[in-house]
Amino acid sequence: MIRKILPFVIVAAFSVQQPPGGDDVTVPIQLLPAQNLDKFTINVKGEEPGGPSKVFSQQDGMVVVNGSKYGFLATKANYSNYRLVVEYKWDPKSAGHDSGVFVHCVIPDKGPVRALEVNLVNGTKSGNTGEIWLLDGPNAKLTVDGTAKLKGGIPTKDRKNYENPLGEWNILEVVCAGGKVQTKVNGHVTLVGTDAEPKAGKICLQSNKGTIYFRSMDLLPLD
Repeated sequence: MIRKILPFVIVAAFSVQQPPGGDDVTVPIQLLPAQNLDKFTINVKGEEPGGPSKVFSQQDGMVVVNGSKYGFLATKANYSNYRLVVEYKWDPKSAGHDSGVFVHCVIPDKGPVRALEVNLVNGTKSGNTGEIWLLDGPNAKLTVDGTAKLKGGIPTKDRKNYENPLGEWNILEVVCAGGKVQTKVNGHVTLVGTDAEPKAGKICLQSNKGTIYFRSMDLLPLD
């Protein structure tokens, strides 16, 4: 979630202008586990864009995000039309449990990041995992239940948190099909939207509050 932290200015870690096109996922792509982070670029507030950072590390192929600074780990490639499956768990000993997965992320040379952020929270009163935050609205937007959302957060349909207890693995699924976006947490559909903007972009893992482990991250073709 990014509600309490303004998006920081990006300085030329990428060269992206208007919303990019993305490669449709036609074969399975395993982003994690991985031997290295060559498919990603790191952006951390107050650090050199694209450089290494202690905020994001690897352990047995997993990505460990310690949440000590705000930032994100972004795929170098842009994607569209896919099913994203992410397996993650929280460190129960860390203070705060608030992260996110960005889809359709556009990173300009300067200015705020534009994306649909799928919120990951556990034990907070500010929302539920599977809700979506619009980063840089109204440039990022989504229609839910016939209403166009142009900024802020979009709550889950039943306002329940389907995450497992802290320290246990969870599965987040995000289906992006044209302008349709669906989120699912541990098998429960949590939000469905249409007319999404952007419709393509990078996929990012957020550092915000608390330590979170990402064990697997797979892009699958649409059924």
